[in-house]
Amino acid sequence: NRGIEISHLFKAPFFYVNRVGGEDEILFDGNSFVVNGSEIKMTGKRFKSDIIIVPKLEIETKYIAKGELSQSETWEELFQARLNFDKETARLENWNDNTCQEVLEALCFGFQEYARKSGFEKFTLALSGGMDSALVLTIMTLSLSKEQYIEAVYMPSIHSSSLSFELSLALCKNLNIPLKSLPIKFLHSTTKNLFGQTYPEPFEGLTDENVQSRIRGMLLYTRSNQLDSMVVNTSNKSELAVGYSTQYGDSVGAISLLGDVYKSQVYRLAQFINKKFKNLIPEQIITREPSAELREGQIDTQSLPPYERLDAILEGILNYRYTKDDLVKMNLPEEEVEKTLNMYKRNEYKRYQFCPIIKLSSKSFGFGYRVPLTKHTGFYNQ
Repeated sequence: NRGIEISHLFKAPFFYVNRVGGEDEILFDGNSFVVNGSEIKMTGKRFKSDIIIVPKLEIETKYIAKGELSQSETWEELFQARLNFDKETARLENWNDNTCQEVLEALCFGFQEYARKSGFEKFTLALSGGMDSALVLTIMTLSLSKEQYIEAVYMPSIHSSSLSFELSLALCKNLNIPLKSLPIKFLHSTTKNLFGQTYPEPFEGLTDENVQSRIRGMLLYTRSNQLDSMVVNTSNKSELAVGYSTQYGDSVGAISLLGDVYKSQVYRLAQFINKKFKNLIPEQIITREPSAELREGQIDTQSLPPYERLDAILEGILNYRYTKDDLVKMNLPEEEVEKTLNMYKRNEYKRYQFCPIIKLSSKSFGFGYRVPLTKHTGFYNQ
């Protein structure tokens, strides 16, 4: 639409030429096109280099009046999460299949651009039996070229269920990816005993949970050194926004594929992939209750609001710039809004040290997102 507007403004054909490539977090998607009057004459490929040969164009004689066209959007804006206000409580609008296909293409393209330009052909990923790592591994595998190698590492603790291993193994069989197991029970126990002999403070709660995650991060990078591989992060945008990850633990990695994808969108993308590729991801990975499995009986909703409400709150904060009162007026529970706001503003230091994120939306973390680490505690509640 913007091309058509420009063509009519100058009363001449309009050529839009965009490069194809990824520069760290930023993706240039190609999609070049030629407009003459009200008609798009030719378009280039998306996320692929292309040559367009344009025949001689006659000057259009019919023009559209100003304001007749609806406002057009960039591909980043098309991916932008939107709040649906038709429901009693605001929710993120679901991506349709076309959007899911574009997101999948963008993530495959962005991952390969980052890997190729960084000089890596081998990749290491921590597989937990959960949704995020399963989706990242699937996307990586779908983009895999013949000379590339991916290795998944399963690192169970005393709290890991047998189902997590079974689902991880089933996924790797579906994807034809090797799965290696590095149990952390002994390292965890040794660390706990060491601190018990040295410090009088109890080794429990977050201390006990976070050390498991950091042991896994250490093992991942040890394997990365052995293999000369790139570690790929598996965190999503919801976790990143509220700091629901362990610094130098599950937040490690050279690139984040899901850092601009909310948890509810993670599930939607997984469902789309299963529909398109005949259930690559075991269905129970999608349907099981999300858990970090860092303590007995742990589930995400013990620490966070349900993701359908959490994501709506986060999008309200990040894209709409809503205040606490605005969000409560949208029938979002006041206690959950306040908790989310506090977690969001307390965890900027984690986002500041996070790896590059493949940027899909205009309101992503990382490049272009500038918020001070230190700020007045009431800043976001004003």
